[in-house]
Formats: sequence, structure tokens, C-alpha cells
Amino acid sequence: MAIEVDEITTVFIEESLEGLDVMEQGLLNLDIGAADSEVMNQIFRAAHSIKGGGATFGFLNVSEFAHELETLLDQMRQGDRAVTTVAVDLMLQSVDCLRGLIAGLSDEDSTAATQAAHLKQALQRMVADETDSVPATLSDTAATRIRVTPQPAMLMQGVDPLAILAALQSLGDATITCLGTGDLQLAELDPTACHLAWLVAYDGTISEAALSEVLDDFSDYCDFQLEAKPDADATANVPTSPAKPSNSGSNVTESSSIRVNIDKVDDLINLVG
Repeated sequence: MAIEVDEITTVFIEESLEGLDVMEQGLLNLDIGAADSEVMNQIFRAAHSIKGGGATFGFLNVSEFAHELETLLDQMRQGDRAVTTVAVDLMLQSVDCLRGLIAGLSDEDSTAATQAAHLKQALQRMVADETDSVPATLSDTAATRIRVTPQPAMLMQGVDPLAILAALQSLGDATITCLGTGDLQLAELDPTACHLAWLVAYDGTISEAALSEVLDDFSDYCDFQLEAKPDADATANVPTSPAKPSNSGSNVTESSSIRVNIDKVDDLINLVG
């Protein structure tokens, strides 16, 4: 008797989610700069299986995204790329995105598709080493900071702020500071809105073209404002999206900032909304 399509989908989802758990645990256990080859091979095999299964059963969005992640993993597995915190953060977010894509197969939920598109670009940029190979670079990158302020309706539009931060972080060596909610009171919090904002500070050379592309991709969901460090003479001259008025009611200042790692941002979003 022929196997029903729904049964195939169910089996693929179950096996893939198990593989993603293996990948996530392996990535969390990686030693930065000196990854264990056995752990790397285990992570790579899980990604390869998900890619192959997705292609076999016609889930091309899953297989194509998994392919980009697999390519980055293969570079590390072969010793062609060092294991860095930035790369691991990006791969962990990609695992979460894959989990959303796969879980959505059963109910045709496309919420993860937007995040996948931008994370896919971030993976491609990292694999291609665009931050080193593109000649057009920012003239004063040490003083370049970008304030990222989500539009109030961003979460309701299915856009994950972590995808935006991952895309920006993939451009180069960046420190991300999560800004608080200012004077916003608990009673004023809207669980459907993103009340947080972030400051992305670059140290090193990044591609002006790649930065402009990221800002353009997310300009409908966030306000981006280029700033200079207090001791810098001038702000870097790169294209930005014009600031849009925000109705969130949040008045964020530097004094309310909290330094956090990117892998902690998700927890903050879940707590604040």
C-alpha cells in the first residue's frame, strides 16, 4: 500500500527535529577557535540529512536553507574556517529558523519564511567572506554604530528581530548592546509590540554595499540610525533608511543600555514582548 503524503511529512518532521536537537546541542558544546572534529562531523551529518530529506520529499525551502548552513559547516569541518562566536551565533539562529520551517510544514505556516530569507543571505555572505573581499568599505568603521529601533507592528508582521541582528552581525566584528525600555511602565507594555532597541557597534572593516543591502531589506520593519562614537570626528558616510516615526512610546537613552550577548536577546524579547 502506498505511503500517504501526510505520513511522509510527519516522519520527515519528527526525524528532522531530532536532527536539529543534535545540531543545537553540538553547536552549544563547540569550543571557539578549536572545535572538536567529531562534534563538527556530527553537526554536519545532521544538516546533510535534513537537506537530503527535504530535497527528496519536495520541501525545497528546507533543503535550500539547510544547504547554506551545511556549506558553512563544511568549511569549518575541513579546517578552512575558524570557529568563531559570530559564526556559532549565526548557525544557532539558523537552526531555530530551520525548526520553524520544518514545524510549519504540517500546517503550511509561512511565518519563518521571512526570517529564512534574511538568514540565508547572512550565511551566504559569511561563506563567501564578503566582508573581506568587497573593496568598497566604510571609511571610519571603528566609529560606526547603528541604532536599530523596531517598528511597533514588526512582530505582528512575522519578522524576527534576531534575523535582523544576525544579518548585521554577519557583516563584521560587531558588539551588540540591547537598549532598555526607557520610562515605559509595565502597564504600558503591549505584548504584540517589540519595545526593545539595539545598538550595533562595528570594530574593523565592513562592506558598505553589504550594509546598504541589509538596511534596505529591513527598512519596512525597523528604523536604522547611523551614529558616531563620542570621540569620533564624523559619522561614517553610508546610505541609510530614513527614520520613521515610532508610536511605541519608548524613549531610549544611552544610560538605559544593557550589554548582552546576541544569544540572550531572544529571552529578553519573550519577557518584554
